[in-house]
Amino acid sequence: MSILEDFRNRSFAEQITILNQIQESRDNEAISHLFELMKKPLNDTMVDHLVATSLQSLLSYNENIVLGKLRSGDLKEKLLCMNSAAINGFTAAVPLLHEIIEDPTNESLYSDILISLARLKSPESLNIFRKFISYPDELVSTSCIEMLGVFRDIESIEILTSIINNAELDDQYEVCTLQAGMAVQSLASIKTEKALSFLVSKIHHRNATLRRKIQDELIKIGPDIIPFLAPIFSENDNDKKILASNILGFIGSRKGGEVLVQALDSGKAVDPNIKYAIYEAFGRIPFLKGLMCLVDALRIEKDGLILLSVVTALNEQVNPGVISAVNEIIASDNDQSKRLIRALVSAKATTIFKSIYENEKNTATILPVIAETKDPETLEAFKSVLASIEGDRAKKDLEILSQTELSTSEKGLLAVDDSKAMLSFYRSIAAEIGFRIITAMNGKEALDLIESGEYFDLIITDMNMPIMDGIEFTKQLRNFIGYEETPVIMVTTESEQSQRDLAASAGISTFVTKPFTIDIIKEKIDNISGLLSL
Repeated sequence: MSILEDFRNRSFAEQITILNQIQESRDNEAISHLFELMKKPLNDTMVDHLVATSLQSLLSYNENIVLGKLRSGDLKEKLLCMNSAAINGFTAAVPLLHEIIEDPTNESLYSDILISLARLKSPESLNIFRKFISYPDELVSTSCIEMLGVFRDIESIEILTSIINNAELDDQYEVCTLQAGMAVQSLASIKTEKALSFLVSKIHHRNATLRRKIQDELIKIGPDIIPFLAPIFSENDNDKKILASNILGFIGSRKGGEVLVQALDSGKAVDPNIKYAIYEAFGRIPFLKGLMCLVDALRIEKDGLILLSVVTALNEQVNPGVISAVNEIIASDNDQSKRLIRALVSAKATTIFKSIYENEKNTATILPVIAETKDPETLEAFKSVLASIEGDRAKKDLEILSQTELSTSEKGLLAVDDSKAMLSFYRSIAAEIGFRIITAMNGKEALDLIESGEYFDLIITDMNMPIMDGIEFTKQLRNFIGYEETPVIMVTTESEQSQRDLAASAGISTFVTKPFTIDIIKEKIDNISGLLSL
């Protein structure tokens, strides 16, 4: 007699006990009864779920039963066995699933079959995945696209590129579909010259989310993508040059650094925003030529933001040559020395500061600028350095900074940017414009701060950032109570109007185009909010 005899008339506790016993003992004789219970459920959610769980557990040891039900079972049995075959890797089920999906009368099963085939990952299913790449169910078609990448299917490159191209059409570029995102990933996996050339050509895709996805995939590919990025610096597209510089910086390869040095030397990177991106990239690529470019930039770059990116990069690569150049420029006591001192303080370049501290005259010109910031974080960074230096002079300087009046503004500024140099700039001007400041490296970090209960009177955000860009961040920000009308300034190097239109529709208050000065920021803040006059 089966343990499931008279199961429906048992108490709830008895039913649960019996089903647990079946799983523990692997009672294969119970399989047929469990199928019957599954087809005619007891209408008790917990018991019915445990029936299905028990059946799946037994089927994992009975591949022949799974295959038999796929051949002759009813709809419910086939669905359960498809899932069981996929979970347990029963590749013998693949030909049977192919037969089922080729029968148009089984259309109701297509989604489940394709998902099961995707999990089984058999090369025999490649033609099926190609056939259903445009299937109406987004999750199913996305799974098919993913499999084309898994099998590095060269024949699918054309349709994958068409999906990404279509995502730039006027009526589609505002929304990133799952299919388009997976098409990018699959092309990166296929990794032929044609696939990689196409992805590089789309690093400035009209859809911000897809653009970020493409850049992330190129960074993952690593040094192999560098030959495809290099020709961009011979084009007349500044947006692409900036993005290519960022990608090369994150790859961190010396070969990529050579490409950036060549772009500077050949005059193909004269735009301030391109130079800013290249100098920032040099901070992630430790190699001699890049270091020499940065040291040269200390002497010639007059734009405050560009010099800030140079100092930020050099602070990670301090050596005697860097220190000698910094001391020489500061000692010159001219406009460039003043610009450099401001950049050193704004960047919180404590490694450089500690290395030049023995030059008493130069240090004396830096300390007042540190004190003028009134920024608690900046002051604490330099105080920490002084505390680590022995001697009476360091103790005296530490005491001076400890007595500095700190900013006590109640107005809150949230600055969101993936560039350390830009965040340093915002921190350096926060006290001057009357704000306390908190920073975030991307939109996700910024939303986490807001969700934690932080409140901000003003937000400044970059447009292009990893993880979550400024457009998506602003769109989600506007759904938070209290942030429906909060002034949001978007900082960008973007030249394409469609991207600015996207940002405006997301809820941006105004734009600032890099490079800019503190006076420009002040004017923008006052124009949209009047906060500077409060």
